[in-house]
Amino acid sequence: MRRYFWVITVVALLLASSFDSIAQAPLKMRLMTDTGDTITTNLPAIKSYFMAGDGTLTITLQDPLTFGPTDPPISIGAGTNCTIPGDGSVRAQAGGTFSFNVSTDPGTVLSAPVRPINSEGGQATFINGVFQWLVGSEDVGTYLAVFQADDGAKSSQVVVMIKINQATPGETITVPTVSCRSSATVGQSVSCTASGSTSSLSHTLQYQFDWGDGSSLSWGAATQSHSWGSQGSYNVKAKARCITDQVESSWSANKPVTVSNVISNYTLTVTIKPAGSGSVTLNPSGGTYAPGTTVILTETPALGCSFNSWTGDVTGGSRSKTVTMDKNKSVTANFVCY
Repeated sequence: MRRYFWVITVVALLLASSFDSIAQAPLKMRLMTDTGDTITTNLPAIKSYFMAGDGTLTITLQDPLTFGPTDPPISIGAGTNCTIPGDGSVRAQAGGTFSFNVSTDPGTVLSAPVRPINSEGGQATFINGVFQWLVGSEDVGTYLAVFQADDGAKSSQVVVMIKINQATPGETITVPTVSCRSSATVGQSVSCTASGSTSSLSHTLQYQFDWGDGSSLSWGAATQSHSWGSQGSYNVKAKARCITDQVESSWSANKPVTVSNVISNYTLTVTIKPAGSGSVTLNPSGGTYAPGTTVILTETPALGCSFNSWTGDVTGGSRSKTVTMDKNKSVTANFVCY
């Protein structure tokens, strides 16, 4: 079926233009199935073409294959045993079954008039919005699939390039460890790092973070940042993936992050016991501080009194104490008078 796609494509191209203008003109590509269904869509950029001695023309499309918004909308996502990098392609490894979801507006009918066939004649299935295909090692290559949405008044199509990569036997990816701060405020950006992962074949890795709030996941660098929109406790985890073969590690252990509502300032309350037996100087002064402010407390006894101890959120007997304002705090300076 893949070869059949290309032959039909070539016929449409040859009818529209000469070889010299193929890569330049805004032509159309015509895809046809053995049932007679036809789809016309914008032609992706052509990377190269070659005419064999037997008259077979092979055309290589530019990677990535891109497409614009459709009406009705068609979305590709939620892949199993495959990756969807967002460039109009789906990538999977040979030697198993992979699947991905295709979605559109409620009440709109989805179909897949063009589906690839592997070397053994096994055609991909498309049932209830789920595309599924079993491929072997002999099926490594690039295929096309077309998905159509029809709401009764209008229809749209999306062409998806499916790339089957050769699996690398025996490659393993070790599980990463996640490190990041354990607390944050709503809307605050928190940077987390996944470390410790290696490929048994020394391949380059990329990482995916699950932020614990249901946000969409994407692959990227080992250090990524995120902010949460509401207070609560969130479990952050990550996994690593080989860029070359798409082999993934298991998820890391959870790293809890507690997110609280924004507090503009904290209050430091100082009490003198007994009253009038001394005083406490605050540096900086004021008694109300931004989160994270460091405050130095220094006691001074009144005439006939001596300092005894600090109690409350500060303890000990030294004359000066330092406190970091990470919450509202209360300190008592205890004196003894004679």
